[in-house]
Amino acid sequence: MTLRLPPVAPGSPFAHRAPDVTAFRISVSAAPESQAETLLAHLGPDTLTQLMTEATEGDGYVDISADPARLTLNLQKRTETSIERFGLIGSLYGVTGRDLAFVVERLQPDPDPTKDAGDILSIEVTELGLESVPYVHEDDWLRRQLHALEEAAKLPLVLAGQAFANHERQWLAWQAEQDARPYEVESEGWVCSKCENLQSNGTKCGVCGATNGDRSAGALVVLSRRGGFKEGDRVVIKPVHGAEREGTLLRSDNGGRRWLVKLREEGVLGPGTIRPQPITAVVEVQQRTLNGFPAGDISLRRVAALLIAPDEVLPPGKQEIEPFDERLNPSQQQAVLGGVNLFPGSMMLVQGPPGTGKTTSIVETVRQLVARDPNVRILMTSHANTAVDNAQERLQGLDSLRMVRIAEPEKVDPKFRASIVEADDPRVRTAHVVFGTVNRIALACKEAEMFDWLILDEANKVRFTETLPLLRLAPRWLLVGDHRQLPPVLDESAAAFPVDGDEAKAMVRDASFFE
Repeated sequence: MTLRLPPVAPGSPFAHRAPDVTAFRISVSAAPESQAETLLAHLGPDTLTQLMTEATEGDGYVDISADPARLTLNLQKRTETSIERFGLIGSLYGVTGRDLAFVVERLQPDPDPTKDAGDILSIEVTELGLESVPYVHEDDWLRRQLHALEEAAKLPLVLAGQAFANHERQWLAWQAEQDARPYEVESEGWVCSKCENLQSNGTKCGVCGATNGDRSAGALVVLSRRGGFKEGDRVVIKPVHGAEREGTLLRSDNGGRRWLVKLREEGVLGPGTIRPQPITAVVEVQQRTLNGFPAGDISLRRVAALLIAPDEVLPPGKQEIEPFDERLNPSQQQAVLGGVNLFPGSMMLVQGPPGTGKTTSIVETVRQLVARDPNVRILMTSHANTAVDNAQERLQGLDSLRMVRIAEPEKVDPKFRASIVEADDPRVRTAHVVFGTVNRIALACKEAEMFDWLILDEANKVRFTETLPLLRLAPRWLLVGDHRQLPPVLDESAAAFPVDGDEAKAMVRDASFFE
């Protein structure tokens, strides 16, 4: 039996949402000398189980300021002819064996659903029993999980991650300043939106003949010396006179010194300096995620619980599978069995050197998940497009598997470009598997737990700061890699991060989350 509290009505937008808390058993009882105990003396103790198991939908709220936490279940039982509403209010806490106890203090008919009762909470258990289990503060794993955000915010690893992300952003800004070059303006005018040639005046392009109402201001500038610029770069221009301007480099000649720039705003430019606009979007996502712990971002509560108490994470279930690939060896079968039976908030690490069949295990895991749930949503990601290409190629031939890719076309193998979509494409919501690199997915996907499973391949190459934004996108995490192989790239920016003998800072800089 699987019991969801509160239950979710079929067709509800929350039907596919993972529960906030997963446990094996919940023990329900009435609090001594309470209204619930008095009422149940007349109605019978089985009333509690009937109310909880026969409800068809409802809402659950938890107040974590109380010790133990207080749970409010506003339930309703809907039939073809009537709707019965009732509420259960009491204490909820964890007990040994990864079980829960709910001590009901009050039963009320037709509760007020608008009354603020705390954060939304949903629970899933496999057993429900009627017995009283005493509260022991040290055994209350649920309280630790519900307060995980404030505890995670103090972890040395999280603090080191914040310092590393701040350093990365500052480095990018500093690097852009080093690449600044003085320039002179050769000519100014507007850029044809069709052929992207510079015109000095008139409404008609002298090159292609197009008449463009959406033309952009532009200028041909000559740098004092070559810089590390390339076509398509966004730049910041600081004229000698006037405010900073933003633009895009269209093309160059004269050895990279003479550039055509499309400007965002009209107006005379004049001489000045030009520098690349620092590309900080990915680092900003990492900063927002790390800063979410002290800010109390509840979308990170599951991640925080993993960080503060990894030993309390539920191990995978034991539901048996029938392999599609009969060639799987015992270790591969074990990896697949664990991957498909992950509970929400659980992580599995699959480690093995090259040639041991890690990718084969990933393919089998995907096939098993789709066979079990035709509406499953899997995020498949890795550090580089070549690794994502490899995973996508292995799954390409499977019939009825819906797959899309979030990527820049020029960075993807041509045979996969037909699967590329924008992040807001409806097919992202309906695909069985969404592929993309770690950074691309972090930028494109904003909604917490929009996927059911995260599969991170070559996880040994992905830092702690890069992994965290991915973890909030799914409630179940399968990380595949080999920490004995290549670690994350130590580029110039990372190498400049001052560790000063701090173990956490050294781990954030040099090691992967996988390690």
